[in-house]
Amino acid sequence: DVLSAGATAEAVDELLGDPLRRFIKNCKNAGAEGFTIHARQAVMCGVTPKNNRGVPPLRHDLVTRIADEFFAEDGTPVTLNGGVGSIADSLAIIDSTTSLAGVQAGRWCLFKPFDLLDIDAGFYGHGNLNGGLRTSEFAIDAIEQYAFRYAAPLLASGKENGYTVGEMLRPLLLALCDLDDRINFGDGRDTESAVVETREYLLECVGELLGRSQGSYGTLKDPKKVRKALKKAA
Repeated sequence: DVLSAGATAEAVDELLGDPLRRFIKNCKNAGAEGFTIHARQAVMCGVTPKNNRGVPPLRHDLVTRIADEFFAEDGTPVTLNGGVGSIADSLAIIDSTTSLAGVQAGRWCLFKPFDLLDIDAGFYGHGNLNGGLRTSEFAIDAIEQYAFRYAAPLLASGKENGYTVGEMLRPLLLALCDLDDRINFGDGRDTESAVVETREYLLECVGELLGRSQGSYGTLKDPKKVRKALKKAA
């Protein structure tokens, strides 16, 4: 049973790997030049879309084997997707082979956006990877750019742009949850004062954006009220 984490590599290769190889070859023959492979098998019946994210086991080893084979054959680039939840995860996968073109992540970046401040340190050796959120400077700059260079103009244009207030504010809610988690469940890498300062600034920005969306300015100052309004809007 390839849905079992204990399935042998041979069984996984025969039932999952061989059809995938044939599919890739067919796509290459049709003109495709690169591939992104999700490391978790999608079960099309009997498993909900939500459970598909956790029930079928991850097969990073299968994806890296296929990447090795196609890269050795003609340099075809293969990117791995699925189960990438941190910079450490990314580096472990990349270090396991020289053939992968890269890794792709989705929900990690949504739920832990401030991890991305360490991307240069993790992948390119620029800065201190183990430092976490040590200074609020870059985090505040990222919040400011999103809030006032992107979200504010869209809010000002009203419904014409097709975005709702909730859609504009949802990334800030996820960022707030990330900061809350860093304070409540931190692993010691962050400087707490930097996280607190970043969180205070984020709440100020949200309060101003909410005020603008309601046709006024600076009406929401109390952090508790801002949190409540943000959760309701997003």
